[in-house]
Amino acid sequence: MASRGRKGAQRKANVKTTPTVQMTEEQYNASRQAIVERYQARLLKGIQKLFKPDKLTDVVLVAEGQTIPCHKVMLAAASEYFRDKFIAKAAELKDPGRLEMENMDFLTLKIVIHYIYSGYINTSGCYRSLILAGRLLKLPRLAAICEQQLIQTIDKSNCVSIHAFAKEHELPDTGTKAMETMLDCFSDVVNSEEFKEMEVASLLEYLSDDRLNVPIEDPVFEAVMLWVKHDQQARTQHLAALLDQVRLAWCSVDFLQNVVAQEPLMATLACQTTEPLQNTEKASS
Repeated sequence: MASRGRKGAQRKANVKTTPTVQMTEEQYNASRQAIVERYQARLLKGIQKLFKPDKLTDVVLVAEGQTIPCHKVMLAAASEYFRDKFIAKAAELKDPGRLEMENMDFLTLKIVIHYIYSGYINTSGCYRSLILAGRLLKLPRLAAICEQQLIQTIDKSNCVSIHAFAKEHELPDTGTKAMETMLDCFSDVVNSEEFKEMEVASLLEYLSDDRLNVPIEDPVFEAVMLWVKHDQQARTQHLAALLDQVRLAWCSVDFLQNVVAQEPLMATLACQTTEPLQNTEKASS
């Protein structure tokens, strides 16, 4: 027994003890944050497992007649819009377990819900509808990421419509990038179908920009005529304002003589400008 005691004592003596390391406050806070983040990740995974087989869902979102079962608590936690619907305005809901997502297509809704439950965005190219959904549902990160991706897609084939979209929905960064592309690719823009559908205010802004990439003004005059003649009856009233943006002094002499002077719409414009003068003379006489 004595020898056994001596071996035990020897073994105990050979054990190396690790000195206690005192954590700094910064290290302690970082450790706590890491624990919280791991917990949140596990919690999110747990909710995701409930979502896929539709377990414990308590609300159905509806778009285009199709439904997505969800958890109110998850939607409310992610979105102020849903929080307001389920709490502040709960009494206004005809059916507390059903929420119609008006003005939103089903694919966009499906992408939004996947984002809320996972944090990942699979846009499927639906940048514009997702930007609007992000704004409506008060999901700023979703809207911002989709806007940046939309900016990356801007080229000569879509810059006109994206510029119109940006202007309508107050997206200055997107609008600036779209306008830069429009100015740089003038000939491609004018030959696109989108050009013919431009609003007159946007066209005036476009043609008046000093950065318009044209060597001479001949094609600018032709662009004005192309746009007006696309819907001549409705657009002739804008001809004078549009021609004010054409720098005729920079047109070639041959073009002025053989095209501008021979354009029937120019005669119409001359009649429009003389009529007020004639009416003034009649009134004074």
